[in-house]
Amino acid sequence: MLLIFKILFSIPLVQPSILIAPLDLDLIPGSTAFLNCTAIGSPTPQSSWTRTSLITGLTESLDVIGPSYFQLSNGLQLSNVGRNDSALYDCHSENALGRISNRATVRVEGEIKDLAMKHALIWSESEYV
Repeated sequence: MLLIFKILFSIPLVQPSILIAPLDLDLIPGSTAFLNCTAIGSPTPQSSWTRTSLITGLTESLDVIGPSYFQLSNGLQLSNVGRNDSALYDCHSENALGRISNRATVRVEGEIKDLAMKHALIWSESEYV
């Protein structure tokens, strides 16, 4: 005689919530950074990213790999950033019960040579103080 036992597990359903939110960043051109966005919920939330340019105001989805960004399971990696990467980055986490978003502002200072000149000027002025 074959007995089959069914064990039912009741998994509670929970709306997504952000466990670790992305932080605002001020970067220099050419640098690499990571925007962390860790969400929890049941079922496990799926994450996506959008960004709104601080220069043009246009919003775009970051659901594919771009020239300077790569989406990971717990965030977004920005590599070799330039001025065009200055934007509002929104992390969206969604499951069957809802959606939550968090925003980080990323600012990339002008060109590398502009920064070098700025720091050289500050350094030379501080010699005379």
